[in-house]
Amino acid sequence: MNSDGLIDIRLLGMPVDLWRRASAHQEALQREFEIIRTTTAGESVPHRLLELIDGFRTQFGDASDATWDEMRLAAEAGATARDLTFRLPEAAAGAARELNVMMAEVDAYCQGGSHLLTLATPPDQVALREWILGELINQIEGQAPVRWDDFIRERRREEADRIVFDGSLDLATAGGLRDEIQERRSRGVRRLVVDLSRVGFVDSIGISLLVTTHNRLEEEGATMRLIAPRRVQELLRLTGLTEILNPEDPPQTATG
Repeated sequence: MNSDGLIDIRLLGMPVDLWRRASAHQEALQREFEIIRTTTAGESVPHRLLELIDGFRTQFGDASDATWDEMRLAAEAGATARDLTFRLPEAAAGAARELNVMMAEVDAYCQGGSHLLTLATPPDQVALREWILGELINQIEGQAPVRWDDFIRERRREEADRIVFDGSLDLATAGGLRDEIQERRSRGVRRLVVDLSRVGFVDSIGISLLVTTHNRLEEEGATMRLIAPRRVQELLRLTGLTEILNPEDPPQTATG
């Protein structure tokens, strides 16, 4: 932290064209949400997003304006990537977490709203958003910067090591998931992701499989990330397995 209480946040290798497209999408979304806010009352997603953004502007002012001006100039000059530095207070980490959760809800709102002209954020722009906000949080907490290219390379590798399971995880289906897990282990996967976002029910056999997989991977020096909806997380809490399996919220149900 600097003597003025601000922390330097470095975004290394920011992809200029992707940033330009993400900015245009975000501006279109905010314009459409402004129309909704002025024509309807209530606490809908558009209202809450714009209130959140207004609050950030009040709290942090124009601390990042000059940096984003650099990106606009880089885009006009045809640059492909740019290193950026922000100076932000420690409180910005909490704001970034809140915005990340809110944007996942916004994407779900856009996907479900055929009346909207603006579509949900494309996957490459979601990745950019998560990298930017993640870097802000991580660097405020003392971690070293991660370049965009390294982040996206790791993300793609992780996607290849992800098992997405749908339906019920029980006696009749656990064998299929076990086979997929074994296939990943045979390939030497070191960080397995088991995504149960679309699972509605898990019985004792399914829970046993998750715990056994976690323990075996740990013995091999590997890890398992478990993504599960709140109903499955509640079951794990009741069985005392939350601290062992450490389930994560699915991105678009993070507000639960």
